[in-house]
Amino acid sequence: MVRDFLIQYADRVFFGTDFVLSQPLSMMQSETRQNVLNDWRDNYRTHWQYFERSDVLMIRNRSTKGLGLPDETLHKFYGDAVRHWYSGL
Repeated sequence: MVRDFLIQYADRVFFGTDFVLSQPLSMMQSETRQNVLNDWRDNYRTHWQYFERSDVLMIRNRSTKGLGLPDETLHKFYGDAVRHWYSGL
């Protein structure tokens, strides 16, 4: 159902997150900054795996099946649709 929706409306839907920093990276201590960047990397990796893979994944201690979106949809979802709606990026 979600997979079908994303494929059908790939030109109108794009990837985004709600990750928020409490302060700019440049103001963080080195260890804190590295921990924040590691958390971001892990979160993005989890998101990408969910959209790209079709096998069973563990997300937040729950198993769920990835969407396994086609490459054409992923290209639109990750970038083409954003560039269309926000020209100049």
